[in-house]
Amino acid sequence: MKDYSAYKISTGGDLQDLAFVFGEAVDDEKYVDFSATWVSQASVSIVKKDKKTNAAVAGAVYGLYSDPDCTNLIMEMPATDANGASSVTLNKTQDMIYLKEISGPTGYLLDTAVHNIQLVVGKTSNQVVTDEEQKANLTIYKDCLLYTSDAADDRISVD
Repeated sequence: MKDYSAYKISTGGDLQDLAFVFGEAVDDEKYVDFSATWVSQASVSIVKKDKKTNAAVAGAVYGLYSDPDCTNLIMEMPATDANGASSVTLNKTQDMIYLKEISGPTGYLLDTAVHNIQLVVGKTSNQVVTDEEQKANLTIYKDCLLYTSDAADDRISVD
């Protein structure tokens, strides 16, 4: 009969725990070598607000880019919800990424600003972004008939 010992290495979080089983007093010892590469993930969260009223704005879609000119899209974020919020988790491949609006919400101008986002493994980078409501001048012309009355014979004429 052989004796065995089991050892568990806990990662202390939601990651996979490791377990080892060793045989005691075994003449032919076996060794196992392994290495683990942990995925380095970071999160980005935005809140979209109206520039003047500070109210939450739904429907804005932002992109995360690897370059400051925003030509190399890493990931498109989901449209902002009724609270103006959107968030994603991504693998961290660089320290700095760039956030830019892809499509603005209905009734708002497109935000062309580029925002620098510092990624930190295991953390969420938060950014508040604003949009300006699209406004325009509108002139309304009303066509109407002018009615006049001739009091002498109560006839109405239309001009």
